[in-house]
Amino acid sequence: MPRPNHPDQPSAKSEDPEPNRDVNALFSGFRLDQSSYRTFGRHRSPKPPEQAETVVADSSRPEHVRIGIFSPMGGAGKSTLAASLGSILWQHGKRVLLVDAAPWPTLAFHYGATTTRPGMRSFFAPGGKELPVRILARDPNDPAIPEMDDHLRTDPADYILFDLSGVSGQELATCLQECQVLLIPLVPDPSAVRYAEAVTALLGTFKNPPDRVLYVVNQMDESPLAKTVYASLNQLLGDQLFKKPIYRQAEIQESLSEGIVLPFFARKSQAAAVCSEIAHWLEIPRPITPSSAHQRWSEQ
Repeated sequence: MPRPNHPDQPSAKSEDPEPNRDVNALFSGFRLDQSSYRTFGRHRSPKPPEQAETVVADSSRPEHVRIGIFSPMGGAGKSTLAASLGSILWQHGKRVLLVDAAPWPTLAFHYGATTTRPGMRSFFAPGGKELPVRILARDPNDPAIPEMDDHLRTDPADYILFDLSGVSGQELATCLQECQVLLIPLVPDPSAVRYAEAVTALLGTFKNPPDRVLYVVNQMDESPLAKTVYASLNQLLGDQLFKKPIYRQAEIQESLSEGIVLPFFARKSQAAAVCSEIAHWLEIPRPITPSSAHQRWSEQ
């Protein structure tokens, strides 16, 4: 029986504001000193209130690579990209932790889960006894997330991927400065150009921005509008735009309905191929083997 779909929740739309107004609309409330949210593990020294308008993250970087996946656009495929990259990284022999920071966690459904719950879960590949892909979901009723903070300080993962779906404002600003790499999927809608300008402006205000930023166009098609938007994004973003968009295709939704992470459900699909190339961009090459294709992972 097909499994329920869990799309990214659409974001609220405004009436075509200018890019600098988008920053205020999308990322308002940067008084981080007034937030009850705790950082994902890189500690900052307490600051008196009069010095706390701008929070500067600790310059030290953790040994593992932290990858944030964020988009100001609803339905841009953040969770699918996070889940897919997690399985590809695992195929490369890496220890992977996926952090589902969204108020409505969906990452576990990509790995065959039928229920969602906060805390740590481990998923093993079909027939495999290797290291699992682990998923750490936040408790939406606990903004401080103390257990998550403890996990991330001591976790042995090589790569930690944060699905930042639905995270905004003060919390988002903190999360983005915790990541060395930021992946930003966009859909080929005319508003994508405005949003890309807004995100670029936002990152420019950080004193500790991500080291590497990559925009990815998702749900691409052959329409003149989509091609025009892609060309505009390419002109605006240059090398920060991944040159191969992910095309709209049925396999993406089908993989979630079946509870099989995309690279294992349709490993020869265009979307899986682009995700693999993004993994190469992260300097972690190795192809997916066919032996465990089209099978669910198991939770233990």
